[in-house]
Order: sequence, then C-alpha cells, then structure tokens
Amino acid sequence: MSNVTGPLPGHGKRKGGAITFWIGIAIGLVSLALAIVLGMTSFRAITEAVQDAQPTNGDITVSLQAGDERTIYQVEEGAEQATCTVTGPDGQELSINRGADISGTSGDTTYVNVGNFTAAESGDHHIVCEGPRTLVGPALDIAGAVGGFLGVLAGIGGMMLGGLLVIVGAILWFIGRGESKRAMAAGPGGYGYPQGGYQGGYQPGGYQQGGDQQAGYQQGGYQQGNPPPPPPPRDY
Repeated sequence: MSNVTGPLPGHGKRKGGAITFWIGIAIGLVSLALAIVLGMTSFRAITEAVQDAQPTNGDITVSLQAGDERTIYQVEEGAEQATCTVTGPDGQELSINRGADISGTSGDTTYVNVGNFTAAESGDHHIVCEGPRTLVGPALDIAGAVGGFLGVLAGIGGMMLGGLLVIVGAILWFIGRGESKRAMAAGPGGYGYPQGGYQGGYQPGGYQQGGDQQAGYQQGGYQQGNPPPPPPPRDY
C-alpha cells in the first residue's frame, strides 16, 4: 500500500515568507524611485530659480508690477544668515516671508532661500541686504519644494518598511525550510499517516475494527458458538 501524506511541515511558512519577501522588495524599489524623483525635483527648484536671479551686491532696485512675487536667495556660509529689507514705491517696507528652509546648488555654490515678498504696487522696489552674498529672482514654489521634501521622507519610510518585510519574509522562509528538512529526515512516518498506510483494515485474524470478534470471521472460516463434542469411541 502506498504512503498517504499531506504537505510537508513548514510549507505554509515557506510560502508566506516568500510572498512577504517579494512584497518587501517591491515596496523598497518603488519607494527608492519615489525618493530619488521627488528629491531631484525639490533640489532643482532652487537651482533653476537661482540661474535667473540677479545679484543684489548689498543694494539693488528692481521694477515690479503689483502682485509680482520675488524670492531673495543667499549663498550658504555656515550658519550665517543674510538680513534683507524691501521698500516699495510708496516708501513702505514689505514683509519677507520664509515658509521653509530650502537649499539647492548651482555650479559649486549652495544657495538657500531668505524669503519671498510680493509687490503691493507697481514701480521700483529697493532691496537692501547684509551678510552673505544675496540674489533676487523668480519666486520659489515653496509648497512644491516642501511637498517634494515630504515625498522624500515618505520614500525613505517606504524603504524602511520594505526592508523590514524582506527580513521577516526571509526569517519565515528559513524557519519553514528547517521544519521541512527535519520532517524529510524523519521519514514518511514523521508526518501525515503512519508508515505503511491506513492500519484499520482486515488483519490476519479477520476484520478487527468495530467488529464482533466472538462471532466474526476468524482465520479458518466462519464459526458460530462453541464447537460440537467429539464422537464416542467405537468398539472393534
């Protein structure tokens, strides 16, 4: 009779571990691509804006229309920050808003944003800055740059999650593999039905499972009750 066995012990762990492992790989790769793309987008935002900016040389006048927005940039020099003021055509000082600290590189120089201002009236605007070298140029998309930065953080988090899933999946796979190896080393009797197949069938003395042994089939034929007495001796 052939052996009847179920799946090897550890099969489920190996299968689940493999699925978890490859899901982790996929999440890690997608997150890495996301972090690179968004990181480059955020980094280029200030780099491209600086290319069209004008050096202030400490004091500059620019002509703007009402509603025009400009950003002041400075060369990064350690922790030192530039201090700037903007005066409109009416002599009123405009507020400079810095929503976030964003940096970028143009050539070998790193720039950071000092802040944005919006022209309230059309005309000449006087900009005065002290400290590191500064420039004034097109407005920086703070929301887009910050969104790109947050996207980079999300990508890093996704890579960490993917790495964790890879580790968990590998551990489950190796545990399942070990259980399968031990079961195979123990032989067919180590898992599933016992070696030799199903044991509850006919035995040499008849069908033994759940039957009536006294009035059942016994080896040598069917016997009902006690055997008859022997015949009396005969005289010769």
